[in-house]
Amino acid sequence: MQKSKEADSTKADATPNPLPPSLVVLDDAEGASSEPDDYTSQFNDAKLTDYKQDIRLRKQFSWATYGLLCVWLVIVASLLVWSSRSDEVMIALISGATIQVIGLYYIVLRYIFPSRNGNGD
Repeated sequence: MQKSKEADSTKADATPNPLPPSLVVLDDAEGASSEPDDYTSQFNDAKLTDYKQDIRLRKQFSWATYGLLCVWLVIVASLLVWSSRSDEVMIALISGATIQVIGLYYIVLRYIFPSRNGNGD
């Protein structure tokens, strides 16, 4: 019976004491302004400028890529029309040009429309 009284007293001692009244947790948002400070405003402005610049550069990059692909396909088409190469060479030229066009557009589209979920898919 002596042991059970000791066990009860250790359980009572193990309960946490309430915080002393001098330690009061204050709400961090109390008294805070709803307007951002100067540094936050500058950061938000810089971020917005960066997004606008990205959009403008992506448009320029996509049009430049489109122009490059059009020129490349015109060159390939002209080679097909005015060249007297063998069939094997023409097949290799057409398939190579097709793979380049698809690959370049894939790379450009992955840059213009990046993944939103963060795992690269």
